Amino acid sequence: TYKTFRKKLKQIICTAKKKHYIKKFDEAQGNSKKTWQIINEIRGKRRTDTKPSFKINGKLVEDRRPIANGFNTFFTSIATKLNECEEGIPINPLPKFTDYMNPSETSSMFLSACDNEEISNIISDLSKGKASDIPIHL
Repeated sequence: TYKTFRKKLKQIICTAKKKHYIKKFDEAQGNSKKTWQIINEIRGKRRTDTKPSFKINGKLVEDRRPIANGFNTFFTSIATKLNECEEGIPINPLPKFTDYMNPSETSSMFLSACDNEEISNIISDLSKGKASDIPIHL
């Protein structure tokens, strides 16, 4: 019947595609550029050859060098143009880091520093057998 033929045809096509791409990947082994070309081919991603075009000084430019120079001129002249502006740029002062902190707590506690000997003495004063899963090695 039609459905069984269609199912069988899909299986044959799928198997043929797998074999085809396995062969292509084997041929491209060790060449990452070819491997990515195959991956993009499988994904249906094609490279489009569109030429860049920008308007610079009212003229449509397609050559890459003048486009790059136009971008450089634009971005390097921003500061000069802003400085020439009469009203200037309003610059708000940055807040201090203490503005983001909670107020000090007057009833807080302070712990003084301790050394290895003090900790060893405290551990050795603990009664043995209370925490059987923690071995004590001094």
